[in-house]
This record gives sequence, C-alpha cells and structure tokens, in this order.
Amino acid sequence: MKLDNLRKLIKEELKRALNETRQTIPLKNLNKDNLTSIASPIKMIGIDQLNINLPNPNDSLTTLDLNSEFFDLKLEEYKNDLVDKFGANILNASVILDPSEEWFNKIKIDDKDFLEAKKQYLQRKFN
Repeated sequence: MKLDNLRKLIKEELKRALNETRQTIPLKNLNKDNLTSIASPIKMIGIDQLNINLPNPNDSLTTLDLNSEFFDLKLEEYKNDLVDKFGANILNASVILDPSEEWFNKIKIDDKDFLEAKKQYLQRKFN
C-alpha cells in the first residue's frame, strides 16, 4: 500500500472514531454531565479547572468552569440570556458536542436565528 493511501485510510479511521463520541442534544438538556466529555482541564499550581467554552451570538465565547460551585447558576444564566435574545424556542435548538474539535469549537448551537445573529454581527464588524 502506498504511503499516501495509508495516510488517507488512517485519517478516515480517526475521523470515524472521533465522530462516534459526538453528541447532539437540545440546549435545554445541556448540563454538567454531558459537558464533561468535551471539557478542557487546566492544571497549574493552585488551579484545577475543567473549562468549557459556550458560543455566543457574536464572535465571543462564554467560558465556564465545571469545577466551580457556581457552574449550574452560570449555565442557567447563559441559557436565560439566549432565551431573552431569541425566545423560548432556542431551548429546543440542537447543540452539537464534539470533543474532536478545537477548544473554541467543541460546542455548536445549530439554530437558524442564532447562526443568523452571529453572521450579521460578523458582517457589521468587518464592513
């Protein structure tokens, strides 16, 4: 087998294996248990964080520490902010949790209004 073919085969197998751990759940069901699989540990002297980065309808992220005593409160605040902006239907939006992605892209909200708001924000920012 040629080296290029072997590389291609390995890449395809890795993608397949990583996609098996990908989850899609409604935003309303997002919680500490299902976010643990995509969290990034931050281990330094005196720091023991398990961070996730939730997307906002602009080009920013909301970082939450799963080890924080305020995690559940902060997650509910995040959801409530989205409800305030997009209405209660946003809670039914699909959230894709993909541990194979880069840290900033492990969580995606698949909602047309959310994605449109993000697109419009970026257009205003770069025009």
